[in-house]
Amino acid sequence: NNVLAMGPLLLPWYLSDSETVATLQTKGSFGAGALWAVLLSCVLGLCISVTAFHCRGKVSATSYSVIGNMNKVLTVLINCLIWNQHASVTL
Repeated sequence: NNVLAMGPLLLPWYLSDSETVATLQTKGSFGAGALWAVLLSCVLGLCISVTAFHCRGKVSATSYSVIGNMNKVLTVLINCLIWNQHASVTL
């Protein structure tokens, strides 16, 4: 899906006046730390996707949906416990 979306987005990308990585590096707002953070994010996203495909192959579709929904519930509960201003527990 991402590869298919690249085609239509090439023209707006070319016409936009966005700053390039080289420009941001010369300004000092895009250093090695930011590059490592993006790289780590990409690697972790890939690992999550591979794990999801592996899990999907081991359980039924219904079980996979239940696992996914429980993951979301746990994420929201942890968010409520740690950062109470972002989510509320009111029903």
